[in-house]
Amino acid sequence: MRHGRIAGGFAIMATVLCCLAVGSLTVCAPRIYAAQGFVAPLPAPPRASTCGISLRLDCLSLDGPGYHPVKLTFTCTPSSPRDRLLSVELTTRSRAEVRPVTVTAPVEISTGTTSVTKVIPLPHLSTGYNLSITVRENGYKLDDLSAEDFNMLTSTTGLNVAPGMLFVGAAPPDITTLYMVFENPQVQNYPPGTNVPNLPSQPAQISKFGQATTADLWEDWINYCGTDVVFISFDDLKDVSQSRAKAWQALRSWARAGGNLCVYGAGDDWHALAELEEILSLPPLQDADKGPRRGWAEPAGATFGVTVNADGSTVVQAKPNAPGASTPPTPPMKAPFVWRNHGMGLVLAIAAEKPFPGTIDEWRWLLNSIGANRYSWPTRHGLSPQGGNPGFDDFLISDIGLPPVRTYRVLITLFVVAIGPLNYWLLRRAGRLHLLLFTVPAAAALVSGALLAFAVVGDGFDTYVRARSYTELDQRRHEAVTWSRLSYYAGLAPADGLTFPGDTAVLPIDREAMWNGGGLPLRELDWSDGQHLSRGWLASRTPTQFLTVRPHSTQRELRIVEPSEPGKCLVENRLNTKIRRLLLRDANRQLFAGKDLAAGAKVELQAMIADSQVAEAVGSLVAERNRDMPALPRDVTTSVARIFFGGRRSMHRGYREFNGTTSSSLLEQSIAAAGDLAGNRLPEPRTYLAVVDRPEDVVLGIDDPLESQSMHLILGNW
Repeated sequence: MRHGRIAGGFAIMATVLCCLAVGSLTVCAPRIYAAQGFVAPLPAPPRASTCGISLRLDCLSLDGPGYHPVKLTFTCTPSSPRDRLLSVELTTRSRAEVRPVTVTAPVEISTGTTSVTKVIPLPHLSTGYNLSITVRENGYKLDDLSAEDFNMLTSTTGLNVAPGMLFVGAAPPDITTLYMVFENPQVQNYPPGTNVPNLPSQPAQISKFGQATTADLWEDWINYCGTDVVFISFDDLKDVSQSRAKAWQALRSWARAGGNLCVYGAGDDWHALAELEEILSLPPLQDADKGPRRGWAEPAGATFGVTVNADGSTVVQAKPNAPGASTPPTPPMKAPFVWRNHGMGLVLAIAAEKPFPGTIDEWRWLLNSIGANRYSWPTRHGLSPQGGNPGFDDFLISDIGLPPVRTYRVLITLFVVAIGPLNYWLLRRAGRLHLLLFTVPAAAALVSGALLAFAVVGDGFDTYVRARSYTELDQRRHEAVTWSRLSYYAGLAPADGLTFPGDTAVLPIDREAMWNGGGLPLRELDWSDGQHLSRGWLASRTPTQFLTVRPHSTQRELRIVEPSEPGKCLVENRLNTKIRRLLLRDANRQLFAGKDLAAGAKVELQAMIADSQVAEAVGSLVAERNRDMPALPRDVTTSVARIFFGGRRSMHRGYREFNGTTSSSLLEQSIAAAGDLAGNRLPEPRTYLAVVDRPEDVVLGIDDPLESQSMHLILGNW
């Protein structure tokens, strides 16, 4: 009897311990998302919180550039008895601490609240880093909620050449075949169904891949900034659009800003395309009534099964006629997917309800159709966050911040002649050679001061900006997407740093590679009111560049009144900026041109009929686009040096690491495509192309800078 009680007691204790263990795992278990990152409770068990608040730190994310979302869940036990304002500080440091970043954000806990969730976008500027968190209340550090050196390097398979892919669904898909597309040729050539050792089968096993349920989707598009491709079923997409409006708008904004959204389950007969267009707010294409594909583009058979290059930059075309070349695979009779543009991004509709695992050739076909210039993050953005950027010196500001090399050579030569032979000859003639001990250092100080004064006076203390932007403006839905490249030179860095809207991705373009350029100062970012780059982002007398991406809503427009009388069109400039050149095709497919339209001006345009008129208008627009924009400047004339010596400032050609170029970026590709549209006389009706002064869509982050050599292009429709 006694032994039975003892055994029963042990059984009860074991049951309680098992329940506690399961409960702790339930609380702390991470959602399935990606292999990079961690989930940690604070204070760490079994320690109990002394401040009445516990914290769950969720840093699971894709391994890639852009912003890493850090999800903080504060739990009050019992509910908060008063309003509490916390300050969260996240600090990242790479192993060499070459690009440290500190991000701060406020967290408000109202009276009676039991749980508060805060998502903080964290700029990812290093290949790997340790993360520290500090939480303060009323200036006092809460030790229970603070910790140091969480390691973000927890990925099992890097696949640095693969795009960042997010798979949305209740269960992780089988990505075995998709993984083979980016793996080495030995793995690619395994026959289907072969058991390949250590072959990942789920997204969580690859740092570049991730999986999330519809409930886990972010509500700010900037958290998808490092994602290249998103896969989601048509049913899940409908569910998100109906039940989670903010999350859906974030995902849709990401796609409009240049992302690649793949929706599977569109049906073998493409019955879901019309509803998909409605959900995405996409206007029907011109050929929407000519077949089930509704005018969506089909993939080219020539890219079926073609190998994806290891660097993700280009596609190797098969050459069946070459000696020893194998015959390329034959594409299926019916394409398994179609696509169309969505803003500056792509939407791909996949017919199959269950496209995974699929075949290697099919996934190659899909990726080749997207194009490496879109699915590769460095190529799409035209920059490398960790490597050197070869186009940095091609976008500096003329006459600002560049050493007048020839002028300095002349001054140094005169100094050497004067301080040496001439000084010696004069003092010897005067019989006072002992004064060499004083004249040499005095002359050196005088010349050094003169050179310093020359640089200070030549560049001044203002902040100069050179901008290059492209905006797609959809006036029907009052939406816009703006990509811009910004080049700064601050004679004296602004004390308040730079401030951008919270919906703007701000991506630094560094001249030198992370491992070659040495350490950088601590960069501080404050999310209290927008995105405040408060310290370390813009240094005095140092060329600095950023790429910004911003999908946003806007009421600005070019209002077009199409009168009944043919050959005329009344336009009103509501873009809040001056239009320098305008090319417009109205609903009747008539072509119009205009120039020098002030903000708020109303002008009646006359249709262009003669080819000479059209050629002149197109040439003027292209010339205005290229004004003050040398393609590859190598040296720039400085007015001050020219006045004195006719000298030139030679640009420094720094370290080169990034294989891509800025010309591969979606910004430059879009500007080039807009030029082609102008050359083709704007084939689409209800479309206009305008070269303008800086629009409000392009945010520079500082009030009243001196802007020069800028170019701003708007492609709009109504």
